[in-house]
Amino acid sequence: MKQIVAEKVIRLRENLHLRATYMADLLQMDLNHYLMFEQGEFNLNGDQISLLAKALGVHEEYLFVNEVNDNKVLARTDDEQVSENDKRQIAEFKNFQKKLGKKRDRELVFN
Repeated sequence: MKQIVAEKVIRLRENLHLRATYMADLLQMDLNHYLMFEQGEFNLNGDQISLLAKALGVHEEYLFVNEVNDNKVLARTDDEQVSENDKRQIAEFKNFQKKLGKKRDRELVFN
């Protein structure tokens, strides 16, 4: 079984301002196991990988690639225009979060 690139997951999670506790709750695991996963000591099952990819806004395959190629990740500065596709992705991500019922204060705030 292929191993997820943990450094990539950490970087994406931090770029999205998601806490490790939030990710552990999302993946229905305790924080210690999630932190072990981020250290590369623990692997996720298929359902958890799918949830992780959706939460980070990437395709599952992206999590297994060693190359640092973040050009497919949604990221914009205040000066850049958000495309209609990006707006759709943000809306889908917000709906995904609502369905999971995992909204928390100061987590995933989109205006």
